[in-house]
Amino acid sequence: MPKLYEKINKGNFILPKYLSYEAKDLLLNVMNVDPEKRFNVEQIKNHNWFANKNYKLDKGIMIGKDKIRIDRKIIEHCIEILKDEENLNEEKIIKYLEKNYCNHVTTT
Repeated sequence: MPKLYEKINKGNFILPKYLSYEAKDLLLNVMNVDPEKRFNVEQIKNHNWFANKNYKLDKGIMIGKDKIRIDRKIIEHCIEILKDEENLNEEKIIKYLEKNYCNHVTTT
């Protein structure tokens, strides 16, 4: 995991060749490691790639304020994948998801 975080912090990633120029441009701006240069929500919505799509955007959720909807299939999937994990149960998985934890369970 430390190498992954190092790559993320350095912005070290490769974009697939099949992406359009506009998609690559948007991703590079969203993934910019410099917070001052990184695109904000309005810049993303106004980008050529995004603006040419007819998306209906929901307001989204605010972590800590809105209740996160949890799909039971996701819980079942986590339990199946992590079945050898001690002390892991449905209640813990739901807690991790609701609190927006970033750990080996929520990234499974």
